[in-house]
Amino acid sequence: VLRGVKRQEETTTERWLDDREFGRLMRELEKTVNLAHTDLQRRTAVRDRAVAIVMLYCGLRVAEVCAITLRSDHSDLILGERSGRLIVRDGKGGKERKIPLSIEVREALKAWLALRGSQPGPLFTGRYGEGIKPRATQVRMAELGQAARIEGGLSPHTLRHTLCKRLADRGVRLEAIAAIAGHKSIR
Repeated sequence: VLRGVKRQEETTTERWLDDREFGRLMRELEKTVNLAHTDLQRRTAVRDRAVAIVMLYCGLRVAEVCAITLRSDHSDLILGERSGRLIVRDGKGGKERKIPLSIEVREALKAWLALRGSQPGPLFTGRYGEGIKPRATQVRMAELGQAARIEGGLSPHTLRHTLCKRLADRGVRLEAIAAIAGHKSIR
């Protein structure tokens, strides 16, 4: 343990997904897409998978995910074959940050955009084109967590903490993790 940094169990009740839970969640997301029978079920499943993967691999807060907007100049979301970037324009404290997108995120977003289309507006939309809301997203993540048998439940914040924990386990510096997560301090 780093000097001055207390172990997680000693300081907070925050949790993250362990490797088994991570695997179960990923399988549940795929299963939901594969078992969709109607166009609406498929659209919802592909969207929910993309939302979960963006939170899991980018560390966004639920409000930040719900606020992602496609602009006509495509400046907030760039998806390429080998790279991608997402700009969070109004993070906590009004901060802006750029998030690099992994292949998993790019693929999930491409699948969603193939159904959604590229017209300007909220990236993640509901049945009638309205932007998804934080509370509805929290409820949906809880449902997915229950289906994936995530003990203690699943929340957007759990997904966010999972990214931070996985990065720390890979040896990423705390300052870099804080920057990705939009924290102003490594505390």
